[in-house]
Amino acid sequence: MIESALSAVLVVNTSHAPAAFFYKLVMPTTEIDGREYSNHWGVNQYTVEPGVHTVAVSYPWVLRKCGRATVSFQIRAGERKTVRYYAPMIRLWPGSISIE
Repeated sequence: MIESALSAVLVVNTSHAPAAFFYKLVMPTTEIDGREYSNHWGVNQYTVEPGVHTVAVSYPWVLRKCGRATVSFQIRAGERKTVRYYAPMIRLWPGSISIE
């Protein structure tokens, strides 16, 4: 995506416990306002329009989404916000998600 003065930058940083080696077998999914993006663990960057956005992060496991956590926030033109997601040790629990 191309950045402009009328856009904003959203960084999604996904991580998991180092001992949870099974997470290396799956790729997290970031959903921004209903649109899904398949990512790698770590830092992923998106250009978004200013306004209110909802971000959800999960990962696939045995034909279902696990660890899903959601956050909504407002972002202004030219602003950069980071969403941090930490996958749970127990797959059926929601992950931890926050905005910086």
